[in-house]
Amino acid sequence: MFDAIKRGIAALQRSLTRDDLRVPKGLLVGQPAVADKLFRELTRLELGERPQGEVFELSSGRREMKLGDGLLHALHSLSDPELERFGRLLTLHELIHPRQGLFGTNYQGVGRAGFVLEDIDFWADAFSIHSATAWEARDQGARGERELDRLLAENIRVHLLAMAAFDRMEQGDTLARLPERRLRRYLLWSLQRARAEQVHTPAALDEMFEHRLVVELAPLAGRLDARGDKLVHPEQDDPQLFVALGGVLLRKPKLAESFVPARLVGLTRELKLDALRDHLRAVVEEHAAVLTAWEAS
Repeated sequence: MFDAIKRGIAALQRSLTRDDLRVPKGLLVGQPAVADKLFRELTRLELGERPQGEVFELSSGRREMKLGDGLLHALHSLSDPELERFGRLLTLHELIHPRQGLFGTNYQGVGRAGFVLEDIDFWADAFSIHSATAWEARDQGARGERELDRLLAENIRVHLLAMAAFDRMEQGDTLARLPERRLRRYLLWSLQRARAEQVHTPAALDEMFEHRLVVELAPLAGRLDARGDKLVHPEQDDPQLFVALGGVLLRKPKLAESFVPARLVGLTRELKLDALRDHLRAVVEEHAAVLTAWEAS
């Protein structure tokens, strides 16, 4: 497992170019010079020969990365190709966090500010998935450009698989405890996975990550736990799916049995990632003018 992740990171470092790094326009981190700095930092990073610690550490100043045993244990169900992708996505995600003001010295307890952390993680995820896909497509030449939709969808799938792997490690195959913010993150990237199927050009890839996306179910029954997190009840009456993309509102109520928003809660709780994507395809189809606007241009 460690070797597979290391291979994925090494491949990225070996052939990445500065232009592969796609810093989102909505991320205020000193563009465009930040891409040059991130490129230098990434190519200088070194990963040791064996696991160290429990999770993952990245220090651009010390030019080192560390993968811990706890992280590897959580990812035991992923295949070697999936682990290689995960290594690239994690490295890029963590690389940009300091530019967002998130450091090893101030991250403790930041999860209590749920909406703030969701926004920070959205942009870090967007940067990592966008950049990894752009790099892979260019690295594969004509084939990569032809299969841009597949490469993007696969990177998003691995991102979701890693999320699910950590949740399974804590709770098993069914999430009895489902925080609403965790549900939102699964819904967001499952919708992105459905949108990815319509990305066939580099311009479409860029457009997909240009704007902030928010996805949620409402009204959503739940309760607050001792930490103040809202936990989603297993049974829901009749919520609607709400989406905001670039300041534009989309909403999708229940439609007979063809689209049942409440079903998304159960699919997330059971970590049925393919079924989540399949259910959200209806949203992409109905709201194509906004969610896949590049198809009309």
